[in-house]
Amino acid sequence: MSEKMKYCTNCGQQIKVKDKFCPYCGSKQPILNQPVSSSFNGGVRSSESSSMQNQFSGYKLNVSIPEPKSVMPNGDFKKDRIFRYRESMGFTNNPNIMVYTMNNYYKKMLLIGSYGILFNKNSVLCIEDDGLLLIGLNASGHFNGKNSFIPNERVNSIHVSNIMGVQLSITIMIDGKNMKLLSPRILVYCPWQKENVNKLVDKYKV
Repeated sequence: MSEKMKYCTNCGQQIKVKDKFCPYCGSKQPILNQPVSSSFNGGVRSSESSSMQNQFSGYKLNVSIPEPKSVMPNGDFKKDRIFRYRESMGFTNNPNIMVYTMNNYYKKMLLIGSYGILFNKNSVLCIEDDGLLLIGLNASGHFNGKNSFIPNERVNSIHVSNIMGVQLSITIMIDGKNMKLLSPRILVYCPWQKENVNKLVDKYKV
């Protein structure tokens, strides 16, 4: 039996009915008296489903990944590809800050050792004029189409702190709930990371 699903009221991503907070953007979800089942999309045209998901942010978060799709590991870390992808979503200005981030997986690492990183959710965090854009990445460093946008009015605070000088802990409070991310200071295949991490520290360090 397939699990019942619903749509996040903030970013429009499809999530589980039982989720009280969206795993993509962190926003609190209303309690539905009649949850939407996983078969919902079967009765809705794809254009209608896309419109439903996009209406919450005003951006087209589920647009197609730019062609040609990269096959090389970490091939989507090129700045021009990220900017082109953002532009296709409707973002016209360059991001103020753009860094590679990972969900904080320390607890998983303690439980299952180095395999914990395989369960990690990765993204490029873009701090835009009007909110935060998270561009989803898979374990190979390619766009996975799971993007989220959190408008400024839902972001209560952003704080960063150093972890042993090699990476940052980023705490973003959204509607009173914390989303915690990690960001390495340097990535060999990502030349723009160091510069943007420094910008992040200058602006948001506790």
